[in-house]
Amino acid sequence: MRRRFGACCASCCRRISCQGTAARRFAASGTQGVVIDISARPQPEAAAIAAAMRARYLALPRADARGVEQAVSALQFGKTA
Repeated sequence: MRRRFGACCASCCRRISCQGTAARRFAASGTQGVVIDISARPQPEAAAIAAAMRARYLALPRADARGVEQAVSALQFGKTA
């Protein structure tokens, strides 16, 4: 059963809210960023944080150090990962 936002605990909800605030501040700074989701199943929360940051979102479910390095290198040189 999937819980609704706010149904877990107050501490968790404050943490999510804090992450959203930090993500918006990051976006406002104009800094480029990337969120790399290495979970086995890409998480919508990670994509939402990337969107709030105005950052690229990369789902790399089977990534190892080499895969992450290749993805970041491709982004640095303007290639698509």
